[in-house]
Amino acid sequence: MAVKLLKVLGIAVCSVIVLLAALWLLLFVSLFYESRTTHYVSTPDENGFTYLCREGFRKRAAVTGFFYEPDTMTNEIVIPDSYGELPVTALGGYAGHGGGYPFDVQFRYIHAVEVVHPSDGSFAWYLDINKREIEYVDLTLYIGPNIQSIFAVQCGLDTGKKLCVPRVYVECDAANESFYSENGRLYDKKGELVEGFFWWDEQFGG
Repeated sequence: MAVKLLKVLGIAVCSVIVLLAALWLLLFVSLFYESRTTHYVSTPDENGFTYLCREGFRKRAAVTGFFYEPDTMTNEIVIPDSYGELPVTALGGYAGHGGGYPFDVQFRYIHAVEVVHPSDGSFAWYLDINKREIEYVDLTLYIGPNIQSIFAVQCGLDTGKKLCVPRVYVECDAANESFYSENGRLYDKKGELVEGFFWWDEQFGG
């Protein structure tokens, strides 16, 4: 009787081990498949957005950029809830094996001769060296309830005559479970200010 019980227990243990191994293999394959099927849509759509798309088991998309056209567009950027059949769940993201595609604002039909990062929170050093004036482009950014993650990196854009700095006033849907907005700034649910944006009332000229 004891021998028979041990055999049953042995079979049960082996079954559990095989099941765990199968689940681990399935998880590995799914993660590998998703990373290999991620692609970056660099051509702006009719509304000026570019995307990072992930097929695989969890089909979704991230908005990686917005091309703003000052002469024809309003100053409002409404992040779409979907791209085709894919739900939009992020601003910015990573493709393949870790390539970063942060969300930022560019200018359509305006060539930037240089993309400039602020130093110590200011562009004063660049303005002085290159004899540029700073021009703020103020936009209102609307974020819906489905955005779960944000990877943003905004820079100043030197057009050859001026340094354009896109600033945003953010309004986040109250139903969003990951972020909230207050006085035009965006915070995560821990109360930490989201990095990567220039806020509507900041000054960067020194």
